[in-house]
Parts: sequence; structure tokens; C-alpha cells
Amino acid sequence: MRDPSPSGELPDQAIPRLLEAHGDQIHRLGLRLCDDPDFAQDLVQETFLRAYRSWDRFDGRSAPLTWLYTIASRACQRLQRRRAGEPRRVGPLNELIATTVNPGETSGQWNVDPLEFTVRQEEVGRLHRAVSTLPAAFRLPLVLKELEGLTVQE
Repeated sequence: MRDPSPSGELPDQAIPRLLEAHGDQIHRLGLRLCDDPDFAQDLVQETFLRAYRSWDRFDGRSAPLTWLYTIASRACQRLQRRRAGEPRRVGPLNELIATTVNPGETSGQWNVDPLEFTVRQEEVGRLHRAVSTLPAAFRLPLVLKELEGLTVQE
């Protein structure tokens, strides 16, 4: 079966053809990565859903299967994090850190649970230690963007 090309083909036509042509390969990738049929099915679904949503960004510089493998590998990482109990999205580091500076008192009353505040302070300490172990080439952009609020371009 001929792979769809980005030249004017609509995702409603292209993605079903890609699924038919390469769905088994993406499914096998999921099985190899996790040895779990449910995970493999989720990976196929997630991959082709993301491919559908980003069809307009597929420029044809790579083969459609290569593009799908790229999407699948990223989707796999997200699915594995979700299954491991990690949040879907980690908020900006400055939000995490801002909540530890002062637990907040109003009229002598804590507006944050002291145990929650202590746990949060420990998490932030671990976060700071982890960031400090990064090579400077990774640490600097992370700190500038997430903690200092600069844009990626800046």
C-alpha cells in the first residue's frame, strides 16, 4: 500500500491509510517496549490521534513511518509516565518554589497545612539538588526559562 504524502491529502483520508499500512508496526513497538497488549493498543491510539492532529506539520522530509515512530516514541514516554503515576504536566518550577517561600499566615492561622508545607519544602529541596547536578548546558536554559520566566527565544 502506498504511503500518504503531505501534498494536499487531508488527514481524514491519510491517517486511516497510514493506520492500515503501519498500525501493526506501531503495535509491535508498544509490545516490545512494555510487553503489555493494553499498553500497545493505547500507544497505537495515541500515536494516530496525534498524527491526525498534527498532519498539517508533516512536511514529507521523512517517510511517514519515520514520522509515526517519532510520534509513537514520544507518546510511549508520556503513557509510561502516566502509568507510573506521574502527572500529565509538571507545572513551572517557579510555581513549585513560590509556594515554599512563605506558608502564608492570615491572622495567626496557617492557610496551608503544615505537613503539606513541610513535604513541599522537601520536594523543592530535592528539585534544587537535582537541578544543580545538571550540566551547565542544560541547567542554564532550565533556570532561565522556568525560574526566571524568560521565553525560549530570549
